Amino acid sequence: MQMESASAIDSDLVARARDGDEQAFTLIVVRYQQSLGSYLFRLLGDEEVARDLIQETFLDAFRKLSSLRNPDQLRTWLYRIAINKSRGWRRRERLIQWLPLASSINRQQADDLETGESRDAIRDTLAKLRTDQAIALLLHDLAGFKSEEVAEILSISTAAARKRITRGKQAFRFHYLNLPGTAPVEEARKL
Repeated sequence: MQMESASAIDSDLVARARDGDEQAFTLIVVRYQQSLGSYLFRLLGDEEVARDLIQETFLDAFRKLSSLRNPDQLRTWLYRIAINKSRGWRRRERLIQWLPLASSINRQQADDLETGESRDAIRDTLAKLRTDQAIALLLHDLAGFKSEEVAEILSISTAAARKRITRGKQAFRFHYLNLPGTAPVEEARKL
């Protein structure tokens, strides 16, 4: 018996969910919530925000499932929604920083969410990258999308996606290796 391809499974789940099968949509969530959550956490550096944005992503996906033109591309469609959610969150964060109360209402980060110097260093380094480069780099290296898929998710050309991935890697290495204190070389070499 031949294994069903991921896109065939996605197509079946989308068709069933469109027909009102709630269990099928639940399976879509189970299938993608971990990878989307990991991606958003790496992109934004905040586990709570990542969890919120995953929920928003799946709510939007549920509402707009009928607009998905090609069910084989469910994975890339979900990542596109998640990226748009993260961009909206970043815009809101920039606006909040300008509010007079923002400096007195600093959000507290839970100390137990981030452990280890390496995770902190990676998060700090990603925060220094241009947003478009960080998005492309994480889609490619963390989520495992090919350059062509990154291009599709971001609605850019494949050449532009490759350029963002390459420049993101270069900038990541530069910033990571130039962190104060001991340079965590092993993690930078992985990218």
